[in-house]
Amino acid sequence: MWEDFKKGWYSFTQKSFFLVIGLFVFFFIFISLVVILTSLNGSLILWQDKIKIYAFFPSNSSNKDILKVQKEIEDKFPILNINFIDQGLAWEKLKEILGKEKDIFSWGSPSNLPKTLEISLLSLNEMENLVAWLLSNPLVEDVKYSLELKEQWLNMSKIVSNLRMLFIIMGSIAYVIIVIELLAHSQVAYPNFSIVSQIFENFFTLFFPSLLSLISIYYILFFFNEHIYNFIPYIKNIIDLRHFILWGLFLFLSNSILSLSSAFIGLYRLKG
Repeated sequence: MWEDFKKGWYSFTQKSFFLVIGLFVFFFIFISLVVILTSLNGSLILWQDKIKIYAFFPSNSSNKDILKVQKEIEDKFPILNINFIDQGLAWEKLKEILGKEKDIFSWGSPSNLPKTLEISLLSLNEMENLVAWLLSNPLVEDVKYSLELKEQWLNMSKIVSNLRMLFIIMGSIAYVIIVIELLAHSQVAYPNFSIVSQIFENFFTLFFPSLLSLISIYYILFFFNEHIYNFIPYIKNIIDLRHFILWGLFLFLSNSILSLSSAFIGLYRLKG
């Protein structure tokens, strides 16, 4: 076994340089696409939470009645987030938004403001149903929302979903086929008749470029995350060492399986 390991390591250092470079480029592109699609999908959830429905209640409504309406909404609809904004909190938000216009507060007080439920849905397809339900509720005075933002989000969501599905199907197939074919052709071009040494050699040939590409992507994202965040807000959640450790474990296991498969394919071709 130790002799097979030495043979595999010697073969790796002697013939695999250009193959390692090619696989590094392939892994770098593949993992980058995984990061981008994951970030886009997470960013859609962040943006979805900003598409709000505001249900306004008369200023003299009791908090108990409004909280009862909130509970009914949570039971009937898929809610991502729902907040009760009382008059004091609404007044503070107005002060933050219009802080420079001091005169605007001279005429009124928090008690003149309506009480509000701020709602974001888990499924925006339910927005019109929720709005209709709110307008039919006698406690609700008015409802404000943006259909335009909803349509924009749904269109973007379809694009991201289609890209994700295409990548899962085509990317996964390409990943397996390209890696196995490259390694198998390498064994045919530079035969090594020990199956154990082939497995060792193939594993190192895969492991080094995949690990280097993962580390490279992590540090690129880490150093440029502030700039990337402007376009993909969820990117900060991706730059988490725990995620990269999990990806590293996935690459280790997948590389082990692929190196074993390609070694047997290479041996079969050599014997054939």
